[in-house]
Amino acid sequence: ATHILSTGKLDPKRLKGKLSHTLDPSSDEMARYFRTGSDRLDHKYGEAENASKLATGAERLERLPPGIVIIGKGIMEVDRRVAMSAKEGLGCRVTHCVYRAPPLNSILDGLMYVQNLPSMCVPHALSPKPGERILDMCSSPGGKATHTAALMNGEGKVIALDRTTVKVKIVRKWAENLNLPNVEVLKADCTMLLKEEPCDEGTTNTDESAAPQPHFDEESFDHILLDPPCTALGLRPRLFIDVPQVLMETMPYYQRRMLQVASRLLKRGGRLTYSTCTINPAENEENVAYALANLPLRLIPAEPIVGGPGRANCGLSEEDRKKVQRFEPSQVDTNGFFLALFVKQ
Repeated sequence: ATHILSTGKLDPKRLKGKLSHTLDPSSDEMARYFRTGSDRLDHKYGEAENASKLATGAERLERLPPGIVIIGKGIMEVDRRVAMSAKEGLGCRVTHCVYRAPPLNSILDGLMYVQNLPSMCVPHALSPKPGERILDMCSSPGGKATHTAALMNGEGKVIALDRTTVKVKIVRKWAENLNLPNVEVLKADCTMLLKEEPCDEGTTNTDESAAPQPHFDEESFDHILLDPPCTALGLRPRLFIDVPQVLMETMPYYQRRMLQVASRLLKRGGRLTYSTCTINPAENEENVAYALANLPLRLIPAEPIVGGPGRANCGLSEEDRKKVQRFEPSQVDTNGFFLALFVKQ
């Protein structure tokens, strides 16, 4: 048996095995027990009273390290090496859990796509209308693109791009699974989308490695979604943070190149959402300030407002801070996230 631990750094991408939940009928009572007694539970051997039979002295941990809480108990079905390396399969059978909600894997397949709350705010802020032409510049895994297409009632066009073949296939699979024929998925480097010379707009070639880089005319999209690669410091839970300092420093400039391209592809009066899953101000508020100073973009409230205002002293005025949304895990029980909404002048 094992306790299932959660820290602020637990990354589900590194825990590739699946969990099977058996909900305890007294889960409310179990939740109180775990929350009030978690610091007295030994994370090696189970409850402290049982641990004393198995370990003594330095091996026994009377209290959990700071920042770690127990969210459930279960039985490992495979050893640790397999659990941390297998791409699929059952890793741990949960016997007691503080959460009452069951896992949603494969539930209502083809009818539902599970998203985090901040991500769901993005398509609603964009507010697309049926018949419009939308570009999602960095689409994978496809949640925002398919959500946008659904808000358009399947009418118009959502062109979803990503740079790698694997990610393109993931987005295309979701679009097909959700029966959204108005989503066209292409492999592309979104820093090189502008059509400098006459050429075909794109391709639907399913051989992604052979597909040419698509190009588009300036001001050819009604609205644009931009959720660029970022340092992902807002993802939770995580095992550890492995973002090098050089990436923290260079990522904002890479994102600004995409903002430049997006502003040229966007029609006048069109809306552009800029979002990240990081809490780094350089990639959020400071990039918004850069766009306002250097691009023909005006900031408008990213409604509906669900998150908090932007961080102070990071390049935005008090008025503009209230127009963006910042989701801080320490303040709101979500992933760390940032959302800004522009309109092209």
